[in-house]
Amino acid sequence: MAKRSLGPNLGKIIVGAIAGVAVVVVVVVVILALGNTGLSSGGGTPDPVRSSASTFTPPSPSQAFQTMPAQVARADPQSIAIPSVGVDAPIELYTVGMAQAAANPLTGAACYSEGRIACVNPPEYDRAYWLKAGEGEIPFGDQAGSDSTGTVYLVGHASETTSALFNDVYKLAVGDTVDLTTANGVVSYEVQEVVVLDKSDWSSSAYANEQVPGRLVLGTCYHASDAVIGDSGSSTQNVLVVAQTESTASVIGG
Repeated sequence: MAKRSLGPNLGKIIVGAIAGVAVVVVVVVVILALGNTGLSSGGGTPDPVRSSASTFTPPSPSQAFQTMPAQVARADPQSIAIPSVGVDAPIELYTVGMAQAAANPLTGAACYSEGRIACVNPPEYDRAYWLKAGEGEIPFGDQAGSDSTGTVYLVGHASETTSALFNDVYKLAVGDTVDLTTANGVVSYEVQEVVVLDKSDWSSSAYANEQVPGRLVLGTCYHASDAVIGDSGSSTQNVLVVAQTESTASVIGG
């Protein structure tokens, strides 16, 4: 397994990957292959990215009290803002209909198969897509909120030749802020890790499988200068950004 500096996919049930572009017109897409069994834990542990190498020092009780965010009851995420990389866009639910109209650009396999969402290939490049538990039998995917009990998963396109929402996500650093707006208010997350995983390692990784209250995982394709591009013109790696509503939460790769 190649260990690098940034990202993964979603377990035997959610396998994330975004196809890259090499020379000609190769569609850049997010692919999350969903398996038939439950998500397995462990495996696929990546190297932390440059920005996540520093040691995090938990705040003192007085500091924690002073900086404690407002409580926002969980609700569907409506928009995402990441000021440090210029992201400000709507969020849409990735639906069965979207999967039925899409295919895995790497294999040609249908994104909706045997009554379930089998891969994620969003229709637009200018927005993020929310993976919701239960939609097309996707097993995981909580709402955003201070009281969320599981992980929130958002995916979006990245490309080295096309303007796409998550093109610069790999540049995020520990401590950067990701804000999700819901009907109940804004939920702020603090980036704790930015990692790169080979797409084949995503399905067994803790990033895909672990359900943590207050956790947000952003997934996209890795297109930095050292990205590995396959014969199909697609990146063979994914960038994952792991963020928390609680700045004292543990780091998977640490």
